[in-house]
Amino acid sequence: MIIAVIITVLIIAVAYALAAYAVRGKRCSLEETAEIERKDDPQGAAFIGKGTPYTINGYEGYVLHAEHIKSECGDGKHFVILTHGFSSTRHGALKYVPIFIKRGYDCIIYDLRGHGENLFGDSTKMPARIGRKHICTFSKKECRDLLCVIRDTRERYGKDILLGLHGESLGAASTISALRYKPDVAFAVEDCGFADIINVQKVGLKNMHLPPFLVYFASVAAGIIYGYFFTSVKPETAITDNEVPLLIMHGEADDFIVPDNARRIYEAQKGYKRIELFEGAGHAMSRFASPDRYEQIVNEFLDEQGF
Repeated sequence: MIIAVIITVLIIAVAYALAAYAVRGKRCSLEETAEIERKDDPQGAAFIGKGTPYTINGYEGYVLHAEHIKSECGDGKHFVILTHGFSSTRHGALKYVPIFIKRGYDCIIYDLRGHGENLFGDSTKMPARIGRKHICTFSKKECRDLLCVIRDTRERYGKDILLGLHGESLGAASTISALRYKPDVAFAVEDCGFADIINVQKVGLKNMHLPPFLVYFASVAAGIIYGYFFTSVKPETAITDNEVPLLIMHGEADDFIVPDNARRIYEAQKGYKRIELFEGAGHAMSRFASPDRYEQIVNEFLDEQGF
């Protein structure tokens, strides 16, 4: 009896710790991501500080920090919103900016909630505790923030603009999750997103030498503490009736969000879809592993759609 109680208490404690670790994991500052970008991607780094900064009222009044990077060869009528991945900042999206800038697209980059300048939250309705990082909901609230960015972009730059989306990792999951709400966008590119978060967390637990089944206990803990269950995060379900053209990119050597996620997203998409896997590319590294091919595929996809 005593042993059973001890085991139960240990499982509960581990579940709560894993839930907290998942939603409050390490985040990088703008300065840190700027240094990473300068080291790894000189082309993208050239746009650091070149954008016009502003703020957007996100979901539930959460204030998002954004930048508008203008294309000098564009007509001011083509825009793309780029969403970065977990632990990064809007600088993490800069690696993709040159592709769109050269094509004449103005780029909107922004910090996800709980990231970059949004690290500690800034909500008028639900203010975060001082010094406490805003939790990550793995696309549930992030996709609603993206809807606010879409609305703001059209209000700010014109109702008649052609507007597309690009997302990486968590940003990709948020991008396809946003499509559930039928936003007024012309296309979407998702790079190394997840079909559901549970399979990603199981990989993480294996890497930590912990049994994967603990993810379900962590999910219950997250539901109790943070108001949502990890098992409810399934971006693939958002696109079963989606007609927005979708380009799916993924590294074949991605051992964090494994390539099977890309295949599942491809199968779930109803409308036009194209999937491309990049040999030897790890997580969020397809752009670097095959830069010319990556750019060519994006351009072909946009040409095919007449954008």
